[in-house]
Amino acid sequence: MMVDARMHEDTLRQEAVDLATDIVSLLVDSKGIVRPEDAYVISMECVRVADRIGKARQADLPHEARRLFGEAQTSAQKALVALDRAGALYPVPREEAARLGKRLNLLVVALRAMASLGDN
Repeated sequence: MMVDARMHEDTLRQEAVDLATDIVSLLVDSKGIVRPEDAYVISMECVRVADRIGKARQADLPHEARRLFGEAQTSAQKALVALDRAGALYPVPREEAARLGKRLNLLVVALRAMASLGDN
């Protein structure tokens, strides 16, 4: 069971890193129309997600791990809002932004589940 949970944590962490890379790539490919600080906010929130997942994996206590997963979920939600904002303000490719938004949303849902494990 613990191996299974760690595998899921690794998968979630890798997805956060991949999303940061993919989102920055999308925004850079938008021919510099997106302000660098907007791209930075999105990518840093994704990096923060990966960091919190890594820390949750190393947490000694279950409630500490749940708190860290909750922080990761909040950062993923912030990245999702920032991506939506960038899509509204800048002419980024809509289909690609929607695909990345869907991936971010799925990450939020998974992190919410991890943050609530053990809660009854």
